[in-house]
Amino acid sequence: MKQYQIVGPFDRYNYGDLLFPLILEKALQSESGSIVNYYGLIDSDLSQYSGKPTRSIKDFYQQTKSGDHVIIAGGESLCTSWADLYSYLSPTFNKIYKYKLVRAVDRRTMLVSKIAKHLCGGATDLPFSFSSSELNMDIDISLNCVGGAAIASWTDTKRRLLKKKIRSHKAIGVRDRKTFSILSEKGDLPSLKLVPDSAILMERLLSEEMEQRKHSFSHYKSIQNDYIFFQVGCEKTDDLSEVISNLDSVLSKSSFDLVLCPIGHALGHEDLLPLKTIRNALIGKHKARVVLIEPVIDVYEIMMLISKSSMYIGTSLHGTITSLSFGVPYITFNKQIKKLEEYIKTWGAPGLTTQYHAKDISVAFDKVSGITKQSILEHTRPQKDLVTEFISELTS
Repeated sequence: MKQYQIVGPFDRYNYGDLLFPLILEKALQSESGSIVNYYGLIDSDLSQYSGKPTRSIKDFYQQTKSGDHVIIAGGESLCTSWADLYSYLSPTFNKIYKYKLVRAVDRRTMLVSKIAKHLCGGATDLPFSFSSSELNMDIDISLNCVGGAAIASWTDTKRRLLKKKIRSHKAIGVRDRKTFSILSEKGDLPSLKLVPDSAILMERLLSEEMEQRKHSFSHYKSIQNDYIFFQVGCEKTDDLSEVISNLDSVLSKSSFDLVLCPIGHALGHEDLLPLKTIRNALIGKHKARVVLIEPVIDVYEIMMLISKSSMYIGTSLHGTITSLSFGVPYITFNKQIKKLEEYIKTWGAPGLTTQYHAKDISVAFDKVSGITKQSILEHTRPQKDLVTEFISELTS
């Protein structure tokens, strides 16, 4: 009987991170009789929002045995540090790590990450990029459509060490062309492939579940008019006034309502904070056309809200991938979010490969308004086939 150990950042409420195990669960349903376990850094239970309960990374070390199949489920897992991940889980640690100087010191010395590693009971240099020899086990490891945008700024030495760790992996799927290009330079990673993020499959694998649950989606059911779905991370824009003025412009020249919906609630994400400011600034002029969803809601309701919207505007990679999966035109902004910029350069639909500045949202709205659902779905169909084929390799 096969045992799959699925590892990733599923222990915090961030929409994209909670999607990965749902996708893999559906993909592994054909593996009848197999055992599937989920692990984050800590024990967690976000099942009330349709997240998968996780066991801790310490449990992963103890419960994984030779012959098991380990899948690193997605996200920026290729190069994320212990400090990065722990800062989203510990309020005390986050207060320290949020300072740019602390993060800069850690990038040079890894001192803060070593502290976070100790606090988590970590056993490897990086939380999700490790070799079987580091764990002293005979296991196969696969990287499922992961990101690694930060690798572009790494030294050659640091890149070589990473490649040494993952060289013997059964499968290595990376989700953007820039990361793929860096890792493939010397041709010494034979299992390396460029594949879209596995969340692109949600329209195929999760639509039925989403539709079955919609009777309980009170926020979705309360929306009467066509709408734009908007999201922004609390640390993803320096000037909210530009966002507000551009959204005001979009509302003034269109008939759409504006649904402001947070999809990241973990520390360091906290979308609700800027969305409240935006709502307060727009509601006087646009009144009932601006809707803010404040409670933490089910992952499937977020998926429904994006998939049924007329347009998505935001800074979230997986908000954008939801749009691509269901054929919704989108505008992404903030050119500093490299993982998002690189992804849409690699996989974005025609006319939807530009990462905008916040000041250009209204102009972008005019450019993308004519792009059809059908054209996006036609563009992403081969992407979905590619990911389906790749995931089948993980389980072969």
